[in-house]
Amino acid sequence: MSTNSTWNCGDYENHVVSNNVRFKTCVVHNANGDAQTVLVVQNRASVAVAIEGWLEFEGAGSEYTVFCAPSPLNPGYTHGCYGPSAQVGSAVAKGRAQLELNGVWDTYSRYVYN
Repeated sequence: MSTNSTWNCGDYENHVVSNNVRFKTCVVHNANGDAQTVLVVQNRASVAVAIEGWLEFEGAGSEYTVFCAPSPLNPGYTHGCYGPSAQVGSAVAKGRAQLELNGVWDTYSRYVYN
């Protein structure tokens, strides 16, 4: 999974269960004025882990909370959970995410702004 200049991401945060599983929140804003929240999870552990999550988004009168379905994440892989796009034009949009790792929820990330 790769990002470019349309992605504004917070720093990776270690999950409370393992320093080898990190997550960050990104807000993607495209040239059409659409934006969305993305949860990015990286597994640096030597074993597969079970993940799921929540995404929150607010911008230009649009709001959503979306569940990221349970998924295995193999060692050395990075996975993204994408929220729906919302039309925000040039307005400020913000998003945050929460990760469950092997049945344990971490706190929500800090908000990320476009």
